[in-house]
Amino acid sequence: MRASVIYRNGYFLSAELSRREIAEVVIEVTNALNINYITYLFRGNDQVRMDMDIEILDKIT
Repeated sequence: MRASVIYRNGYFLSAELSRREIAEVVIEVTNALNINYITYLFRGNDQVRMDMDIEILDKIT
């Protein structure tokens, strides 16, 4: 993904948009390997976004 849009004092929009892509891959791998728990180092809003994306995508697949 490539984007040069910057918002909120220097935060790149591509980082925001990549969260869903990351969550999709995480769900794919965890389902393939029968993994029950996921840990990561996101904090704050990124943590909330990742939690929501993982929960939503896991229910879809």
